[in-house]
Amino acid sequence: MSLLVATGLSKAYGALDVFQGIDLRIEAGDRIGMVGPNGTGKTTLLHILAGGEAPTTGEVHRRRGLTVGYLPQDPPLAGDSTLHEAMLSVFAGLRGQAAALAETEQRLADAATRQSPEYKPLLEAYGQAQIAFEVAAEPVDHMLHEWASGARMVHRAKECCCEVREDADHDATVSESGKLGMIHDDLPTPMRQFKLRSSTCRQPLV
Repeated sequence: MSLLVATGLSKAYGALDVFQGIDLRIEAGDRIGMVGPNGTGKTTLLHILAGGEAPTTGEVHRRRGLTVGYLPQDPPLAGDSTLHEAMLSVFAGLRGQAAALAETEQRLADAATRQSPEYKPLLEAYGQAQIAFEVAAEPVDHMLHEWASGARMVHRAKECCCEVREDADHDATVSESGKLGMIHDDLPTPMRQFKLRSSTCRQPLV
């Protein structure tokens, strides 16, 4: 099932039509870039897809349970908070759950030491709270995995580049296919050739 489907979207401010007749579909795993001149409605469209603004016409359907994040072009000021505090505030719910789990762990340890009858109900409550915490943290784990995958790809690309022998007359490059190439700078610009050589990168970049 698609993550998001939009049909017949249009947006107008009075007599000004920003855009009209937009249909789109976003599937899981899609990476989409939107390019266009200023004032053509890119930000407005993203705001509508994120649910922050209603279209003039058309509909946006999101998969049940889908969480949409939106970073505005001009984010609001964080008030008196530091940048670090503002970032942590996004995870206030998870941090609260983690603190509650830590408190329950301490109560479990005390109950076990005293052989208290509270130990069994505390253990059951702790198990339920831990499951709830893991479910709530799953989107964060996915985000960190995506970030780590991108970081590994960049690291491996750098490793490939480092394996190319430097040559006084050539600049090493990496093509989109992962093959290493050499640009012959000794040729006139109109005749400059690009020749692919065998890649020394022994692992895929992803």
